[in-house]
Amino acid sequence: MEPQPVTEDPAGPADGVTNRLEPYVAWLATQVGDEATRRRYREVAEAFLRFSAADRGAPGTRGQRFVVAHRDRAAPETTRAAMDRLVEYDAVVRCTLPFDA
Repeated sequence: MEPQPVTEDPAGPADGVTNRLEPYVAWLATQVGDEATRRRYREVAEAFLRFSAADRGAPGTRGQRFVVAHRDRAAPETTRAAMDRLVEYDAVVRCTLPFDA
């Protein structure tokens, strides 16, 4: 499963990334005790969200393209672990949203 891409924000992509990243960072603090790991995961998540806002390729393979594009900034295993946390966060958010009856 891929992390959910950033949707276009009328205020601009930077604000959309910030609005999406802030609650993720708060959630991540409850999941990962090591500050350095949290920082790396936040950096990867932010880079992915910015990549998503600019990427025009197929959404289903966006995560794979990001890992390749990001390999000079972080080890692929670190990037994948961070992406897994973002996917986990997205799943938690989806479970807490109200559903239409």
